[in-house]
Amino acid sequence: MAEVSADLISTVTDAVIDEVTTWQNRPLEAIYPLVFLDAIRVKIRDEGLVRNKAIHVAIGVRADGAKEVLGLWIEQNEGAKFWLRVLNELKNRGVEDILLAVVDGLKGFPEAIAAAYPETIVQTCIVHLLRHSMEFASWKDRRAIAAALKTVYDAVDDKAAEAALTAFEDGPWGEKYAAIGKAWRRAWQEVIPFFAFPREVRRILYTTDEIDKFRCDLICRQRFSPVTVVQALASIGSLPGIRDMNAPLRGAVPRSSPAAAQRCAFGAGLDRGTAPRDPFFVPKAG
Repeated sequence: MAEVSADLISTVTDAVIDEVTTWQNRPLEAIYPLVFLDAIRVKIRDEGLVRNKAIHVAIGVRADGAKEVLGLWIEQNEGAKFWLRVLNELKNRGVEDILLAVVDGLKGFPEAIAAAYPETIVQTCIVHLLRHSMEFASWKDRRAIAAALKTVYDAVDDKAAEAALTAFEDGPWGEKYAAIGKAWRRAWQEVIPFFAFPREVRRILYTTDEIDKFRCDLICRQRFSPVTVVQALASIGSLPGIRDMNAPLRGAVPRSSPAAAQRCAFGAGLDRGTAPRDPFFVPKAG
């Protein structure tokens, strides 16, 4: 593989970073029905040392169902206090309301969101919760435990889900790995909003994997060597959907699900006092 000189890297980076900075500070929509918030870990060369850092990513779903990367923020570690700074920056850039935020299980995250957007519904990422659950189990038991937990998040509503969780706790896997049931109970208030939506919408809220796609792309770009902070931003700045700031990412719902697509159209001028807190609510005509 041909080596790339430091001067060439610097030249290419400088050509992109001004555009990324402008993009990072651009005005945003007043209302986002849905926002995914998560951090990706990357190796970054900083002052001659290679350090693991967290790139905080916010992806918003607009009223027309299109996705938009709202911003990128680099910090040493992911933390609720830093996320509060991110959320306040979004407010300063014009975001007045987020109806539903999908997040990982980071401690203090719901409180940080409530401080910036007190009426926002917080939904924990079910996939993150499942991964956390598997940390308590041995490898040979994980497939069976995953199948047992599916009865919880695949329930018809929150009451059926809680009954399924109780059955799991009282069953052999819940007794063997009591920590799993306790983890779900701790996150339960951020799990149950999920059940208020139809299944085609639940598939959207199930995970923050939209951000994982950026993680995979960035890791592929830096697989040969760690990057600097500036190069990391420049690299992400060249990813699809960011480089062209007016081009939306893939649709917010699967193309094979027209019902979900219809429900992703949010009436943007609705009076909060009368409108439901359903980010996919579509007012009836007439």
